[in-house]
Amino acid sequence: MKQTINLLPLKAKKIRNWLSFNNLLVVLALSFFSGLSLTAFWGWQGHQLQAQVDEQQQLLVSSSQQLIELSAQLDRPKVFSEVSLQLEQQQNQLQAMQKMLEISSALSVAKSQGFLLAIGSLQDSLPFRATFESFKISRGQRLDYVNGTSANAHDMPELLGNLRAAGLLKDQIISVSVLNNGAEHQFKILSSQQETE
Repeated sequence: MKQTINLLPLKAKKIRNWLSFNNLLVVLALSFFSGLSLTAFWGWQGHQLQAQVDEQQQLLVSSSQQLIELSAQLDRPKVFSEVSLQLEQQQNQLQAMQKMLEISSALSVAKSQGFLLAIGSLQDSLPFRATFESFKISRGQRLDYVNGTSANAHDMPELLGNLRAAGLLKDQIISVSVLNNGAEHQFKILSSQQETE
């Protein structure tokens, strides 16, 4: 019997480690699926954040509309105060008119009719293109003074004659001043009674 003895060192056999290759594939697969799941998770989170942003924008729009409505309601008291101020002014005017009505009704009918007749006579004595600016009638229905304008200075004698004919001046001494103001003449007629005051 022959026996072979191999004295050469043993040749290392190349052993393929399928187990380590499988581990590598598992790690790669796990990495791929974890990356895929992380991508899906972050996509879902982004979608949720976008939905929250949209909701916040809608809340912002509604709150800005409510703010506009509140500012309009705050302006209402200003409008209310303006209306109440106007109402108070109108009430004051009404009270003043009521006092004037009481004063005018307190005058006797004869005096008020005489005053109205004196004003009518004064208006009738006014020449054409002349106007009165101010006048004062005393208790005896006589003129104390008259201020006005006329287009022509030649209207003064006619005005004086008409006032005397109406009984507003009678035979009182009067002072007449006429000032040329370009296109019109300003006149002032004073009675002697006014001059002495």
